Amino acid sequence: MVSAQYGDVLAHGKLVEREHLAVAGRDVSVANSAAATPMCVVTIDVEPGALQINVPYLPQLAGTHPDEVTTIDQACTEARKILDIITPVLPDRLD
Repeated sequence: MVSAQYGDVLAHGKLVEREHLAVAGRDVSVANSAAATPMCVVTIDVEPGALQINVPYLPQLAGTHPDEVTTIDQACTEARKILDIITPVLPDRLD
């Protein structure tokens, strides 16, 4: 969990938002953090702060296993799967 407010996390500037959506009545941002670390970051608005799901990826290298996550699109697909599983069971608040 992130202690900062949802809007503050998005405004921080380290994430490049790819998609903004609502899931189970919550604001959700799907973003790329490749400038810092190659990772898809899903930020969910849950009072009193935000919950983040981070899925890293490694750019394709020789010898990479075919099941490894090697692109931002793959990482965000995996993050969305996690989001779909956990969002409906999140409590109203995380404090």
